Amino acid sequence: MIMAIGGAGSCGKTFLAQKLLERYAVPYISLDHLKMGLIRGGEPLDVENDAQITQRLWPVVRGIMEVNIENHQNIILEGCYLPADELRRLQEKYPGETAFFCIGFSAAYINKYFDSRIIKYRNVIETRLYDETRSPEEMIRENEAVKKSSLENRIRFFEIGADFNSFVRDVFDWLDGKGKK
Repeated sequence: MIMAIGGAGSCGKTFLAQKLLERYAVPYISLDHLKMGLIRGGEPLDVENDAQITQRLWPVVRGIMEVNIENHQNIILEGCYLPADELRRLQEKYPGETAFFCIGFSAAYINKYFDSRIIKYRNVIETRLYDETRSPEEMIRENEAVKKSSLENRIRFFEIGADFNSFVRDVFDWLDGKGKK
């Protein structure tokens, strides 16, 4: 089974991937690591240009997914460089072999917990050097765009509302219903 977790920046994708690894014993790949591997390997990528990074990474990510499907291997990929329309195409090509979903914060969650939870816990799995310049309003727009794209492409969307732990349980329940035991 190929699991892919998309979403806006700082919404908990890496944290959730770690929780899925612990629960299902399925390894994960962070697309940020692929991106930085390309950049440090000499690829001329603009780290601020998500569209350029997505365009460069997607063929590699799709290849990883298809090889894992063909070899009957499980893997989780997480990152903001997962185009919903391409995920939909793979989901249609390999029904029953994929569990693609996106996550995002509700506007109320961002407004209430921007500093006390989102910013405070964004390094809970890996320590990244952030120069955070996004405002809560920008984060709301990013999360709403991910939600809109997910729903338009029939990719399951989980919105993080009042309680992050309830959201994680909802994801587990959905995956268990798809046969990930």
